[in-house]
Amino acid sequence: MLAPLRCQYSFYCLRSVALGSILFLWLTTGQTKLPPVTFAAAAGAQLSTASAETASRNWEQWTEEVRKRSLEFTDHLPDFICTQVTRRFNDETGQGQWMLEDTVEAALSFHDNKETYSKVRQNGQLILKPFESLGGTVSFGEFGSLLRVLFLRETHARFSRLREDVFQGKKLIVMGFEVDQENSSWVLSFKNTHSLKVAYEGEAWVDENDQVVFRIWQQAKGLPRNFPIAYSRTQIEFDRVSVRGLPGVSFVLPTRADFISRERNSQLTSRNIIQFRDYQKFTSDVLIRPQ
Repeated sequence: MLAPLRCQYSFYCLRSVALGSILFLWLTTGQTKLPPVTFAAAAGAQLSTASAETASRNWEQWTEEVRKRSLEFTDHLPDFICTQVTRRFNDETGQGQWMLEDTVEAALSFHDNKETYSKVRQNGQLILKPFESLGGTVSFGEFGSLLRVLFLRETHARFSRLREDVFQGKKLIVMGFEVDQENSSWVLSFKNTHSLKVAYEGEAWVDENDQVVFRIWQQAKGLPRNFPIAYSRTQIEFDRVSVRGLPGVSFVLPTRADFISRERNSQLTSRNIIQFRDYQKFTSDVLIRPQ
């Protein structure tokens, strides 16, 4: 099974475990007692109700197709290897004055539905300790985990249609979603002293025709005042990517991710901007050259 989305921090940790479900909410109509109206007005109200019911059924069917495609995402991923480049920033002012702390580059292998990291370099220098144990903010597990968790049925996510938007030159439907704390699999941890499963909300950009998700963001909501993390948000962008060694086909794969978290009792904010590139078919002798 695909590793869950996790972010490991020197101060706090963000991780997700595979849970999820969909509760479709789009348009609800209630039956009320109508005042005396003309026949034409009553007929119009009946047509309006019928149209609303049709729209609701169509939305549920379309959202189900989005769920199906999203869950198929990891099932049909090929074995591959790519370069993951993470630029890590801190802002001590809370004003968006980001200072680059370092750049971490690693060979990310996806083989037998598992992610592994190797050839880790920090500011160009090869390091021997595991990628997951690096100091500072470390993000790993981005390949489909966040997307899959959202659309698993056990999550009971509530979806709504928000608007249309253009992203990467494509006209997409923007879906809003919410997940309650009791159904959430998103856990925030701080300095190994505080841990909290959190409710969250966000948006997903979905192709109307083939139901493929090309962008998704989510952020924690309702964080209690006595919890040391005040804000946590993550976003992942996908695109159709050619994988070297697999000619004639393309796959929807992550190309960029962005993670931001802020402490409650200070202005310290951490941010990871991640790029995925140089996708290749996985073989034991693939060589990833440092950039």
